Amino acid sequence: MKYYILTWTVNKKVIGYYPQTVGNECIDENGDLPPYAKGYITNEEFPDPLTNFNFEMHKRAKLTDLVDASNISARGLLVSEKMKNIISEFNILNHKFYPANLEFKGETLRYYWLHIVNTTLEGIDFLNSNFIEVGYTRRKEKDVEINSHEEYDRITCDMMIDCDKIVLQPSFKEYDLFFFPCISSDLFASDRLINALKANKITGIEIEESDICDE
Repeated sequence: MKYYILTWTVNKKVIGYYPQTVGNECIDENGDLPPYAKGYITNEEFPDPLTNFNFEMHKRAKLTDLVDASNISARGLLVSEKMKNIISEFNILNHKFYPANLEFKGETLRYYWLHIVNTTLEGIDFLNSNFIEVGYTRRKEKDVEINSHEEYDRITCDMMIDCDKIVLQPSFKEYDLFFFPCISSDLFASDRLINALKANKITGIEIEESDICDE
């Protein structure tokens, strides 16, 4: 099984303008966001049901199935109903879809925020994965042996670590969409899911090779 990084494209020929959405949450005089602002959400827990998932497209942006979401630092995807229906046929790590409103050319469209929660690295086979120490330029300095999540936490307190190869635990190979905290800010998708997105001509996606493998 191959795995890829799944994200939104920044190709202006596809999306018209980047970023596609404009910031619509403003901080007050105390530097705080409004109550239930989507800027508060994290991937350590599911958002409050009252979270305001309202988005506004830039006037020069084009509509796509996957839209880059402003005002959110958490990992996730802002997707059309078509893309949601395809993704829902696959096995996604601990997740929920939240209805979202997307303002586009005077219309309010139904989109969905896909939110995934993960707080551990238990899906990684550390003994068979490869880690490296990197400098501030992200260039490799040396190989580093890491045998557990606990060792990873301890070692990364003293040095900058990158992944040369991540091997999944057998129990984690069932997932078609997931992420790992700390190690990467990316969402990883199986080739099964990627092939389905391509076959259904889902727009707005960007696909890159990843360092994830299942053996």
